[in-house]
Amino acid sequence: MFRQNLGDIFVVRSAGNVTDSLGIASIEYAIIKGWTQSIVVLAHEKCGAVEEAMKPRPKPDPDNHNLLALIDTIHASFKGTDLQNRSPIIRRAIQGKKVSVVVGYYELKSGRVAVLK
Repeated sequence: MFRQNLGDIFVVRSAGNVTDSLGIASIEYAIIKGWTQSIVVLAHEKCGAVEEAMKPRPKPDPDNHNLLALIDTIHASFKGTDLQNRSPIIRRAIQGKKVSVVVGYYELKSGRVAVLK
């Protein structure tokens, strides 16, 4: 997609385009080590996790507590909770122009990425 070789991109992936403290720590680590100058937040069409979050919330049971946590996190992201609010390291890097943020949308059929921000 970005025509890069293995090891050229520091990747943190999560369903629903949301991240937890471990994902944020991974991004912070890449910033601290100087391994990244851009954070790319890349969504894609037909995201199953977001589609699940749009449905009525399933009833809790012992087998689905992790899925419910993901759905709740996706719902929180709809309200504008973002990386800068959750990480002083990321916020300072962005405000200091050491790291940029690019938001993109990946079209599955065409393989194209549209830059949204």
